[in-house]
Amino acid sequence: MSSSLPVPSVQKLAKEPLTFPSRYVRSDQDPTSTSNATSLPPLPTINLQKLLET
Repeated sequence: MSSSLPVPSVQKLAKEPLTFPSRYVRSDQDPTSTSNATSLPPLPTINLQKLLET
């Protein structure tokens, strides 16, 4: 049987600030700029390929 990662409760996640594990964030890409870039937090780029790696 294959092992799986523990999955936190959705209700618990909803109460916490949104964060992403650093292993899924790609730092080699420029963030997308918008006209209101000063009022918006930076949007992280998620490396979906890392989600498929085992």
